Amino acid sequence: MKIADNLIGEIKDLLVEAHEISKESVPNSISLTEKALFKSQKIKEKNAIHADALNQLSLLQRKNKEYATAKSLAERAQLISSKINYERGKGDACYNIGIILKELEKYSEALPYLTEAVHYYKKIKDYKFHTKSLCLLGNLYEGFHDFKNAFLAYNEALSEAQEHQNKDLISDIYLSLASINLKSDKVIKASQFVEKCIKLKEELKQEEKLASAYYLAGKIKSKAGKLEKASYNFMIALSLFTQYNMQSGMVESMEKLGGVNFKLGKIQEAIDLLEEAIQLAEKGNLKTSLFKCHHLLFQCFKPVDNSKALYHLEEYVKLKEEENNKYIKNIVDGYEVISQMEDLEKDAEIEQEKASIIEKKNTELDSFFYRVSHDLKGPLLLFWD
Repeated sequence: MKIADNLIGEIKDLLVEAHEISKESVPNSISLTEKALFKSQKIKEKNAIHADALNQLSLLQRKNKEYATAKSLAERAQLISSKINYERGKGDACYNIGIILKELEKYSEALPYLTEAVHYYKKIKDYKFHTKSLCLLGNLYEGFHDFKNAFLAYNEALSEAQEHQNKDLISDIYLSLASINLKSDKVIKASQFVEKCIKLKEELKQEEKLASAYYLAGKIKSKAGKLEKASYNFMIALSLFTQYNMQSGMVESMEKLGGVNFKLGKIQEAIDLLEEAIQLAEKGNLKTSLFKCHHLLFQCFKPVDNSKALYHLEEYVKLKEEENNKYIKNIVDGYEVISQMEDLEKDAEIEQEKASIIEKKNTELDSFFYRVSHDLKGPLLLFWD
């Protein structure tokens, strides 16, 4: 037993070390976590530390874009955690699988996993991952245009983050609330939330996350018709995305900046940005940004070059149809999953209500039998006397 305890201690130390170096070097972190996983397999009985190693390796492989491997590892962790009834392991596995499916744009499949993650983290009172899971759940509902459930998830997450005074999480939730308010055409509210987010991110010196905040601020200014201010925000976002080599953010910022330049009459600047954005989008297979860039280039070339305008129009129509079909499928699948989950919740509530009624009736019967036996006790004692 002592040998197993010592081994578990070694594995925990390896996992902590791997986690600490993950920001600097994912490959080195993977190597250490694999070592921990190998050691955990030496313990005969499946245990929590084995599930922890699998979940941590899953998270790292996801960061490495090895989605199939990451999902397989998380599923193994989920199986072991279920067998030994390890709530943390079940929560981490559901969280990992949910994010993997979300990043693969399999949103309807991700929804049940993230819902389960919220449940498990709440159960073990891990407010940080409970809040993160709620935010991701809100993102999915937002994608399905279920703004009611999205707002509920974000507001619950914000209350919890504020209760624990976690500025990092609070600023992330402000960003999500700014986004959904913008989609709901509540521009003033969106602006207030994004300003709060930027202030906190600057205070925390989180430049990587600041990029997304400035990008959203640009979208809000653009929607409000403040094009010069929008351009300024998009340029800051582009600079930060470039600094941290975040290609999807770079492409989205270039596309938005190109659109603003077009509206400001800076046509050549718009063309240069959009053509560069298309090259990056094609490399990264970023189809949504691609069709938006082609549409803007069609508008740029329409007054001056019919052949180029026609080419970009054809590309736009082709790509938009593909993306629209995928988008509609995601929304339909999402509604089906949400409906199934709501039906299951109703069934669970009915069963709980039935159990409560039965328990109440049993209590009443127990009380009745107790009274009867107590009432009979006196006469019976007299009889025996």
